Amino acid sequence: MELDDFIGPAIQAAKREGAQEVEAYAVRAHSWSVYVDDSQVKSVEEKNDLGIAIRLLRDDRFGQSSSVVSTIADAEACARNAARVASLLPVERIFKGFPRPDKPGVWARCSDENVRGAENRDLAQLMAAVIGATVEPGKVKVPNGVLRAGHIQARTANTHGLDVCRDSTLVFMRLTAMTEGAKPGEGAETFFSSRINDLDPTAVGRRLNQKAKSSAKAEAYHGKMLGSVIIPPQDLAEMLRGSVSFALSMENVSRKRSPWADKAGQPVAHKSMSFTDDPTDERGVLSSPFDDEGVPTKKKELVKDGVLGGFINDAYNAYKSDGQMTGNGLRRNPFDVVGQWQMPVSIAPLNMVLKRGTNSVDEIVSSVDEGILVDSFSDPTVHPITGAFGLEVRCGHLIHNGSITKTVKHCLLTGNMFEALRKVRAVGCDATTSLNYILPSVCFDDLELIGSE
Repeated sequence: MELDDFIGPAIQAAKREGAQEVEAYAVRAHSWSVYVDDSQVKSVEEKNDLGIAIRLLRDDRFGQSSSVVSTIADAEACARNAARVASLLPVERIFKGFPRPDKPGVWARCSDENVRGAENRDLAQLMAAVIGATVEPGKVKVPNGVLRAGHIQARTANTHGLDVCRDSTLVFMRLTAMTEGAKPGEGAETFFSSRINDLDPTAVGRRLNQKAKSSAKAEAYHGKMLGSVIIPPQDLAEMLRGSVSFALSMENVSRKRSPWADKAGQPVAHKSMSFTDDPTDERGVLSSPFDDEGVPTKKKELVKDGVLGGFINDAYNAYKSDGQMTGNGLRRNPFDVVGQWQMPVSIAPLNMVLKRGTNSVDEIVSSVDEGILVDSFSDPTVHPITGAFGLEVRCGHLIHNGSITKTVKHCLLTGNMFEALRKVRAVGCDATTSLNYILPSVCFDDLELIGSE
């Protein structure tokens, strides 16, 4: 079945149930996953996924439902379920209707032909090349990992005549390396792209190997230090996703959960920090000329030279706040393709780009009197409302008078993300893609490192 085959019948089924407005979001996805166990490619999994989500207004009540689809009858049943849900809910007093088309019949191709034409053996060979560049017999192994590639076709249509379709691809990898012997060390690497040729297996393998070896020689840190901390893009993306993305959401502003709710036009970060949501950036994994509600996207300066420019919206929260739809209603995530049709709409940037600086990481290290260059945290989580964090440093390199002195572990980095954004020493030039962020390493001042007694 093609997406066209069941979107129309689903919308018509909803209208027969009395719906005044209907939106259908349908997704066809094909994914390949290669799994690693004990330095060997152990399995290759291939999945096909086809599903639909229906949202509707019936008698001023909002209903929604989603379902996997194998026949037209499945899509029609999903529409009827959405109508039944609407009948059980109170009158909707905020949502005024689904987006109207900027121009009808838009098709966007954001995909890589090398992913669309991939086969199991291609991905297995690529993963084997990464393993080959990582493993040293008797010294370094790859205990586990996954490489996933996917091709996604998604279509959004509604009763206002909006009809947009997106053809996209996604490549995601996560691998762990570990040294062997009496004092094991562990390293991890992730990769995000829409293009498979961006993955350099030799470079990834060498970084994995080095991270594992660095971790193996790390010693427990003792004492306390208030100093500068250089955080790599991979971990920083997680931290910013849990803080900056949360603060920029108009839903959180309306609910008075965003710490930036009343700071539009005011400084919220150091002047070296400029965040742009750029859905045209080819490095991003969620690039698209429209969001998953069919609203056109555009480049938006959200924080410029440290000053907050504005917030991001989906359709519902635009109505609630009397603001504009900004094209940030998403159902996708940057690391999987299966089951997108069952994801609820949430507010998120498509590609949050942090303007890179001019200094290399080595140059930033040379400017630090006392601090640490982080290799990785065990779980880079930030409290979204307060910005507080206490992160275990899995592996890091102490800096004294501009030079790395030793490698440490078993310590806790504490601070507040919203305060740290105001105390930036330097922004690196090593920009890379991680999740739906494109950003370099950043050095923050006045964070506290706490070791064991």
